[in-house]
Amino acid sequence: MNSTTIFLLAALILALIALAIAVFAFIKANKALEKSSRDRIDRLARKTFDQQFDTFYGQKIKNLVHDEFVKQQAKAVPVVKDVTSVPLSQDDDSSPAKTEGAEESKEEGPVEIQLPEPVTIYTGSYRTGSFRHTTLTPDEKTIFTITAESKDAVEGVLNIDVNAYDKIAQTPDYLEGACTYSGSGTQLHVIQTGTVYKDNGSWVVKDPIIAEFK
Repeated sequence: MNSTTIFLLAALILALIALAIAVFAFIKANKALEKSSRDRIDRLARKTFDQQFDTFYGQKIKNLVHDEFVKQQAKAVPVVKDVTSVPLSQDDDSSPAKTEGAEESKEEGPVEIQLPEPVTIYTGSYRTGSFRHTTLTPDEKTIFTITAESKDAVEGVLNIDVNAYDKIAQTPDYLEGACTYSGSGTQLHVIQTGTVYKDNGSWVVKDPIIAEFK
């Protein structure tokens, strides 16, 4: 064989190999394409099935849940009987029983406790050893005030009435027996209030007021 023949045989062999490779690649590509198409068809079919399943059975589930919710609400609402059409009789034996029941439920409620109201008593000088002149409103004789928890209290707080300061500044003797004071001047200042108690219906000083003039 000459070199030309050998070259042609080699070229033919290479052409056959290339053709075989091309045919193999074509077959493989075709299979891959078919597989991809099947996958797309499967995904599309599955998506369509899921949508139809959700639409059909999802609505059924929603309906079941709604029906159950309505039933529970109907059970929770109390049934009110119409009593407007029932005639009332004065001779009905059940009327007193109903009245007693209403009174019992009323008695079972919270009981309001009435607390005693504090009172302020206005009184004059203490020269006689007790406050004999007492009123519930101030007058021209008022020098002191007694604050008690109630009108029936037997103890109270003793103080000087602010409207009597000018009178006391001119005549400090008004404080005798009920207040101990110090200093001099026209301005009266209460340092500590006093205490009083009732003895045979009269208020008596227990602890005198402590005051100061400035």
